[in-house]
Amino acid sequence: MKSKVVTILCCVLIILAIICFGYIFLNSSDKEEENKGQEPQTVEENNEVVEREERAKNVVVNSRIGVQLTNSIKYSNIYSNRIIDELDENGLSDKAKLLIALDKLYREEEYQNLMSYPEDYSSTYVTGENMQKILDDTFCNSDVNYMSIEQSLEYDSTSNVFTLVHIGYEGSSFNYTLEIPYQILQYSDRIELDAYRIYVTKNVQMQDITSNISNNLYYDKSKSVLAITLNDDVLGIESEQINYIKELIDNGSIDKNSLETVRYTFKNNNDSYKIDSFKTI
Repeated sequence: MKSKVVTILCCVLIILAIICFGYIFLNSSDKEEENKGQEPQTVEENNEVVEREERAKNVVVNSRIGVQLTNSIKYSNIYSNRIIDELDENGLSDKAKLLIALDKLYREEEYQNLMSYPEDYSSTYVTGENMQKILDDTFCNSDVNYMSIEQSLEYDSTSNVFTLVHIGYEGSSFNYTLEIPYQILQYSDRIELDAYRIYVTKNVQMQDITSNISNNLYYDKSKSVLAITLNDDVLGIESEQINYIKELIDNGSIDKNSLETVRYTFKNNNDSYKIDSFKTI
């Protein structure tokens, strides 16, 4: 009788042990499955956080910031080809930076008082210190090796002076290049400005005491693909050229899909936007 009770008790204990082990095993498996199901969600949530951080804010091209950035890449007609050729060939090189600074020296009123006309020089000149002020205002990396640039600048390292080589238009026609901003995206650490590229040839034909002016606009630098011909001197005012051509692009007179595009990247420094890089896109 006693042996039978012991046997029953052992059986009950074994059954309880099996139930406990089964419960622990099943509970552990459920937690593993639950954790496996949560892992992709965690990764996805992390990706969403990164995406939210990197999502760009659109900046209107004609807003205060947009106008400021546009003015930074609005090169004068007389220097535009030299600047853009150097950017295309060598990127934001020392030569490109000096040419852009030279253009600003002539074009922007705030820098014109940096030019000097001393008796020791037959031409207008700017000191290295004053040229550096323009470079510092314009570029994130303004450390530049000073140099002479053919038909633009002559640098004297002894006196640290740039003599300005005055140039003008020759003949009855001349060429220049314009970049037309169409998109500005602001990120947490930079602003990217994308612009269309258009190549212009201005033709001047003299007829007695009057002149006949037309402008051919091309999609390519070699000027083999004509975009449109504009009669009369509708592009005669440099400050209005970008807006006028932008209207032609917006209304479909110029095919935007056939235009070359470029990208300038700016960094913000105390509400002053400086050029950090350039590339074609």
